[in-house]
Amino acid sequence: MIIYLLDDVGICYDCERIKKRGFGTERKNFLTLNLYEILYIIENYKAKVVKDSREVSVHDFIKHAENFIKNFYIKYLVFKDLTNKGYVVKSGYKFGFDFRVYVKNETHSKYLVKVFYEESSISLLEISSMIRLATFSNKIPVIAIVDKDFSISYFKLSREL
Repeated sequence: MIIYLLDDVGICYDCERIKKRGFGTERKNFLTLNLYEILYIIENYKAKVVKDSREVSVHDFIKHAENFIKNFYIKYLVFKDLTNKGYVVKSGYKFGFDFRVYVKNETHSKYLVKVFYEESSISLLEISSMIRLATFSNKIPVIAIVDKDFSISYFKLSREL
């Protein structure tokens, strides 16, 4: 499987296997993939990534992705963990979150996830804003915290006690 890298997306032709797993956005005769999906596919489906007619190493791909997404690898660890748990994970940027998370075979996302590294700080105003945005969208807001050992803890946010 070959993925052609175009800045912050990849294009894959003849990718039926990964499409069935919920990866990518289907276009006329190809699939577009986000940077998280590309790295997951590299690791789990042994895909090759090509940019400007040259194969891109995993290390170079991660460096490339960091140019487009701040803390890409930390966020990728959450993407990978959720995907491995059977969820379908898509971009949540238009909601102000890192990811929208779907329970498999559902048409609407259930969770909105914001990723933080354990050294990060978050204000009560940010938490309040996340709860408001998610609730308005009928989603459950979740904070994912990645620690220095790359362990991930998830916290659902709520207005209720």
